[in-house]
Amino acid sequence: MSSFVRNLILDKIYDEITKEDEKRILKRQEKSKLEKNKFS
Repeated sequence: MSSFVRNLILDKIYDEITKEDEKRILKRQEKSKLEKNKFS
């Protein structure tokens, strides 16, 4: 496998992981906002 192809695959995997992480982070932020509102 050429390094070019390998890099493309790694980039794709990295993108997928990053998207998942972003969703998780957004959910967590929403949650903490809700918590804050409850106590205010």
